[in-house]
Amino acid sequence: MNHSEKIERAQSTSTPAEVLTLLAQDQNADVRCYVVHNTSTPAEALALLAKDKDADVRCCAARNTSTSPEALALLAKDKDVHVRYNAANNTSTPSEALALLMQDKDVYVRRSVARNTSTLPEVLALLAQDQDATVRRNVVHNTSTPAEALALLAHDQDAYVRYNVARNTSTSAEVLAVLAQDQDADVRYNVAQNTSTPAEALALLAQDQDAYVRSAAKQNKNYVKQNIYTLFNQAMNR
Repeated sequence: MNHSEKIERAQSTSTPAEVLTLLAQDQNADVRCYVVHNTSTPAEALALLAKDKDADVRCCAARNTSTSPEALALLAKDKDVHVRYNAANNTSTPSEALALLMQDKDVYVRRSVARNTSTLPEVLALLAQDQDATVRRNVVHNTSTPAEALALLAHDQDAYVRYNVARNTSTSAEVLAVLAQDQDADVRYNVAQNTSTPAEALALLAQDQDAYVRSAAKQNKNYVKQNIYTLFNQAMNR
């Protein structure tokens, strides 16, 4: 096969497994990369490519969700930061490897671990205390982040972190009530828009000094329900 034919076979999902295994050992790194991306590539070939001498090939293997947990655990210890970054992003990476990557010196790797929904809640709780604000911001966005970590992040010195906690519908009513009194108007605005914000906090925000916050609070469905409840009580007491 010439180079073009090899690339075509490496890309095709109809290529037999034994041919893909042979192409995984091709001298050209581009061919090996295409083999990694092929969904028909057998696990044994992916395991081989995870140990490839070329960092770009290992990056591709680290990115592939079909790569075995064992191979991903190996890639999580790779000397190349780009390989570790891709392993940190991969939802198939085992939790033990993600826990290791949580301690990585590279902030982009830690950001990826913080964003990965396969990261354990206890690891996310530790990342909620990371020195880098962008890591903590990613923890807030992660649907696997435990309530205790969100409560901690509600007091974060970085306004953008608090801004995202206020926006998160998984944030507890108690934490949202605290954020309703935040000094930053953008944080209070997100609390006012959050459908999990309790009526009492919305009543406070409806009187906020910021017009946008007041408007958002009054448009929140919980605030409307509170008004209806109040009107009903008033009508019953007449």
